[in-house]
Amino acid sequence: MQFFFYHYSLFSLLCSFIAALTGFLLFDKFKNTNGRYFIYYLFFVFIIELIGGYTVFIDRNREFLGLRDCLLNTPFLNNFWWYNITWKIVAVILLSRFYQKVLENESFKRILKVSTILFTIFAFFYVGFNWDIYLNKSLIVLKLTGSIIVLQCVVFYFLELLNSEKNIACFSSLEFYVSAVILIWWLTTMPLDFYNVYFDANDKSYIKLRYGILFIANLLMYLCFSLSLIYSKPQNK
Repeated sequence: MQFFFYHYSLFSLLCSFIAALTGFLLFDKFKNTNGRYFIYYLFFVFIIELIGGYTVFIDRNREFLGLRDCLLNTPFLNNFWWYNITWKIVAVILLSRFYQKVLENESFKRILKVSTILFTIFAFFYVGFNWDIYLNKSLIVLKLTGSIIVLQCVVFYFLELLNSEKNIACFSSLEFYVSAVILIWWLTTMPLDFYNVYFDANDKSYIKLRYGILFIANLLMYLCFSLSLIYSKPQNK
């Protein structure tokens, strides 16, 4: 167990790499469909994890080019600044764009587009007025508001599916499996953010539980994404 927590970042990076690699190998299968946008999203997620792991690399190679000493009194010694802008803002926008391509109901697309624009404006104003928090802590407010956009994407997709004739063929659709996996992942991990107010760095049991749940949820999510790319059939744009 200690080995797992010591190499947590490496395992997380490996999970995202597997999904991105699967998308790369199967890109020709989806290159003429909206599925290619989801593959772009998987590439972006892998890049997020790859760059975000620089803190672990620096910490475990303290003497390497003296990088840690150079960053010692800067906000770049941690990676909150990176994940706050990429995971909590850019990733949400990209996922919304994917669903705007997938959805056919013009009202749903319009609502999602407006919601995403409002979220983007709010996010950058929030970051601007909370710059110190942005650099040094995880922005839970952005995580919650971004999750609303993601949930909106999934709900609109399933509502459209229920009101169309495509529900018969949905079990071969990449978008169906992606939406189902995202919904399950959201329901599993969202409660952890509400418990962040009780976070204590000295509470090792909670830290292990939190990272264990996140890792299992992410592992299953990325594996399901990979299997969805393999199993599903390309849908016309």
